Amino acid sequence: MNYQHKTYAMLLAFPLLLTGCNPKNFPVVGKFFGGGKPEVKNVSLAIWGLWETEQTLQPILQKYTAEHPNIKITYEDRSIMPLVDYKERVFTRAFEGTKPDIVLAHASWVPRLVAGNGAWAVPAGVLDAGYLDTNFFPVVKDVGVIGGSLYSLPSTYDGLVLVYNKKHFESVGIIHPPVDWEEFRRDAISLTVRDGANLVRAGAAMGLADNAEHFSDVLGLMWLQAGVKIPEEIDTDQAKDALTFYTNFAKEDGVWGASMPESVLAFASEKVSMVLIPTWRLYELLANMQDPAVIGVAQVPQALQDTPVTWASYWTWVVPKSSPNPNESWAVIKYITDAEQQTALFSEASKIRPFGSIYSNVTLAQNLSTNGYLKAAIESAPYAKTAEIAGRSGNRRQYNALKQAVNDVIAGKSAGEALSTAKIAITQ
Repeated sequence: MNYQHKTYAMLLAFPLLLTGCNPKNFPVVGKFFGGGKPEVKNVSLAIWGLWETEQTLQPILQKYTAEHPNIKITYEDRSIMPLVDYKERVFTRAFEGTKPDIVLAHASWVPRLVAGNGAWAVPAGVLDAGYLDTNFFPVVKDVGVIGGSLYSLPSTYDGLVLVYNKKHFESVGIIHPPVDWEEFRRDAISLTVRDGANLVRAGAAMGLADNAEHFSDVLGLMWLQAGVKIPEEIDTDQAKDALTFYTNFAKEDGVWGASMPESVLAFASEKVSMVLIPTWRLYELLANMQDPAVIGVAQVPQALQDTPVTWASYWTWVVPKSSPNPNESWAVIKYITDAEQQTALFSEASKIRPFGSIYSNVTLAQNLSTNGYLKAAIESAPYAKTAEIAGRSGNRRQYNALKQAVNDVIAGKSAGEALSTAKIAITQ
């Protein structure tokens, strides 16, 4: 009997010797030798987003979880919160070590999140070399790569465009939108209509802060075009000149005034001919204008045509340090920002809005080449830059500091004095 046992053992081992296999490789007997498939970890991920409902994102997330059955994803649309409160909640959760796993953050928040050790970098192996350069605009790298590591990928892209009233242009013989600031100023003056001292129609929503919500974006644009580093150099001569140029639209040229409603509302009621706004504000204009056909959209004016600069203000996905699942979270971010899913998201969003948000994936730029509302933004995105003074970003301290600077100059204070005070507030 002992002889028979030895014979059976040799017969069992013989195929293994021939194939070079290990008993662990066999599904039936392998488990007795410590083999079999590795245990799959079940993971629940929580995502915080803005403006996109669960209904819009659900088809994409369901597709991901179908391909990865061990992953469960819950999505919360936090749009009901004021942006200032949302930002505070994101920063608090990032540093306190509680969920969510993925948050939508304004691009300008990323450096401070990283500086406070509040965000996970992309783990090794998630993205191929060159992935960022191939798939996204340069500003994404400028913002998201810190200390050699990538900390964010954009959900969509947006930035400033020049929105103008075609009918107003035709009435004064302007045949094309301005391409530089001097031409913009001349056109604004030509478009302005007065009844004595009363401003009937403004040429451009420029020069003030209280009724031009995106004034800080416009100032940021002018500063970056002048080579001013924000906020380190906002008290330099170039920065002072740009602030003076901006305020003179109201103070000297009179093309905009305090009697006008907020700039987007003024454009919707045809009380102003030109506004510089991000493309998402077009949703409001299309919904509220009596004749949306008069809307024209062009790239922003430039200081130097040979070295153009435009202004980006977009939202980006970040994995806060609160997440215990950075690998799984970053795998989801890579998935929802790829070209196929961005196309699907644009399609879903277009079902409830006139059009979806601009693709952040540069490989899809050509898809918007015939969209008259988004074409200008997507074509200028390759030379976009941004900074922490972006409007509607939840950066209340920075925004209010610049608003005070504009108001101080309008009240008679020098641009240098106003900006010195603003710089202290912004950089604290």
